[in-house]
Amino acid sequence: MKFKEFLEFRPKCAFCKIAILFSFIIVLTGADLVVKEIAYNNLRGQEDVVVIPGFWNFKYVENDDIGFSILSWLNKYLNKNQKWLFMVFLQASGSIVVIVFYFLSQNLKQLIPLALIISGALGNLINRIMKGYVVDYVMWYYKDFVWPIFNLADVYTVIGAILLMIVIFFFSKDDDFRLKNHVISNLSDEEKSAIIENLSSIEEEAQNDILSEKPENPDSDNIDTMDLS
Repeated sequence: MKFKEFLEFRPKCAFCKIAILFSFIIVLTGADLVVKEIAYNNLRGQEDVVVIPGFWNFKYVENDDIGFSILSWLNKYLNKNQKWLFMVFLQASGSIVVIVFYFLSQNLKQLIPLALIISGALGNLINRIMKGYVVDYVMWYYKDFVWPIFNLADVYTVIGAILLMIVIFFFSKDDDFRLKNHVISNLSDEEKSAIIENLSSIEEEAQNDILSEKPENPDSDNIDTMDLS
């Protein structure tokens, strides 16, 4: 099976989609939670571990926010417990929405990106419920610039979102074209003839409407008379 054919593969039943999703969750979400626990046990309270000097460190951070700390302003209005409940509700709601889109999708090129996003979202959600925060540990930086510290679940989510955007912007037109061809190929000769006749009648009506709406030029006779004289 070619790679393109693999991406176009359509699971035949809901159980197949469930099996694919659970496979992603068990492997990816499980790996994320294991790595977070390793970071918790080995990096917590310790100095940063340098991976690539001047670029990459392992740094333990307890994050009570979500990506890039975009909801840090809530600290002014909510206490710690209230914010935790809000964050759990927000992440759980987002996960449910993505799961719904997952089961509405048809082929692997749509299911795989969504499964990656779901795996990442569940990894951070479970971690937040268990510890009250999300463990982050990867720090990328260059001189004074420091990228927001992240974890493996964030990597799943970002990769899934990028792949989903690629599918939406570069493969959607192909899917529409393929669907139209599939519908046309399944039509009988009588149905095709009927469609052609309907299109012809619609075209004739449109031409008649254009002719009937064409404005008359009352001065045309006078102009012709003047030209003859």
